[in-house]
Amino acid sequence: MQKGEYQAGQAPFGYMKSSTEKNKLVINPETAPIIKLIFDLYLSGNGTREIVQILHDKGIKTPAQYSGKKQYLKGNDYFQRSFIQKILHSQVYTGAVVSHTTSKVSYKIKKCVRIPRENWIVVEDMHEPIISKEQFNEVQELMKKRTSTRTRKHDHLLKGIIKCGKCRWNHDN
Repeated sequence: MQKGEYQAGQAPFGYMKSSTEKNKLVINPETAPIIKLIFDLYLSGNGTREIVQILHDKGIKTPAQYSGKKQYLKGNDYFQRSFIQKILHSQVYTGAVVSHTTSKVSYKIKKCVRIPRENWIVVEDMHEPIISKEQFNEVQELMKKRTSTRTRKHDHLLKGIIKCGKCRWNHDN
């Protein structure tokens, strides 16, 4: 991890694993322009919902379609907003290798916990970037400004009355 070698089994969307160097990422010329487009669209004022719609309207294939996997959980071929957010938060597109982001609770349990960002291992300039560090930082600042917490002005009419059909838990929160 400290050397900045890419250890994951699959390359992030926009990259592919090098055929000549082990644990090295190279730009995928077919999908990297999609990553650039997503960052450009966000910087031009579009939210994740609008980006999903623009990608769909342009007929851009999803990662599942590029890989040949059929991913029709919801019966459509749209990018997911969560995937767009993951791309916008991923420092890998600046040429960095980011690792040690999660840790297993125990070797006996498969459950993983998220490690605080300040403890991640980030090694800069390990592969060719798709976007500039300045563009990435600008997106991060924009996302901080756009993030707001929802507050409810009133409670739902049936709050405290409805119970789970299986466990009988009262959903009063």
